[in-house]
Amino acid sequence: SQSRYEKGSEIKELRQSLEVFYEKFRVDNQMKCKMGEYTIQDILRNYFKGAIVEDMSNYEGMSDISFKWDKLSILVESKTKVRLNADDINKFRRDAKNRKNEINGAILVNMLDSPLVDGNSDFYMEIAETGIPLIYVSDVLNKPYVLSNIILILRVLIKDGYYKGSNNSEVNKD
Repeated sequence: SQSRYEKGSEIKELRQSLEVFYEKFRVDNQMKCKMGEYTIQDILRNYFKGAIVEDMSNYEGMSDISFKWDKLSILVESKTKVRLNADDINKFRRDAKNRKNEINGAILVNMLDSPLVDGNSDFYMEIAETGIPLIYVSDVLNKPYVLSNIILILRVLIKDGYYKGSNNSEVNKD
């Protein structure tokens, strides 16, 4: 039978091991998020030459990336999750609403293949109460071209007048 001292030492060692494990997990999770953001930025720069791609992740309520190209202004939220939760979706919608006067659209990009909104996987689009198209896309790590195609489709919808949002007057000028 072990003494109280021996049991206390074992518990202390176990606690220390768990703290090391937790710290590694926390750092790995932060790194995973940053790598997702950097990958999205690279995709945008590679597919859209001359685009302005800004890291906004250090600013509260701004989403992760600001993307400007051919008179479009889109906010991009980056996720690297097996499953998005309601908080992820609500934060994205709130950020888009807060920036409604500055953007033509918003895209939530999940790098992993996972369900999005209402069980839809790969792609989902809605028009927010503000009139801004909100687009959700997953599996961009394996299919980076999907992100570029979505931006091109959004551009056509706005340019050809199918979507008449409040911030599109500049886009429609040739």
